[in-house]
Amino acid sequence: MAAVVSGAFGFPKARRLRRRREFLAVQGGRSRLAADPAHRPGPRPGLRRRSGRFVFFLRPRPGGGPSRIGITTSAKVGNAVRRNRIRRLVREAWRTHARLFPAGHDVVVLVISGEGEWTLSRVLEELTGWNRPRPPTCASKPA
Repeated sequence: MAAVVSGAFGFPKARRLRRRREFLAVQGGRSRLAADPAHRPGPRPGLRRRSGRFVFFLRPRPGGGPSRIGITTSAKVGNAVRRNRIRRLVREAWRTHARLFPAGHDVVVLVISGEGEWTLSRVLEELTGWNRPRPPTCASKPA
């Protein structure tokens, strides 16, 4: 028997990236059009940031609308049980702390490491780190 989820705790399809082309559009990656020699890709308007065990890709949604999230975990992160637990934790953090990301954006969260302990508090700590200002690089220091 399936459990009934109330609207406050659900994760509707309108808030998720579900198709490969949606993930590629946010990540600025290749698509089938890119294989066509006549196709010239446009500028990549998205933002890419790394924070701990995650890489975040953000892109404004054309036409606005609610923010959506897609989560990618490769087999390098761990077995299926571990990958699904990580996805559940990221989704829960997104659902309960949506203010961490700008409204009207598509977000792809790429999990790059499955090492260490995975708890909701640890995921929230790393999710809040994506928006911190970056330290200056050596190239930006005056001579």
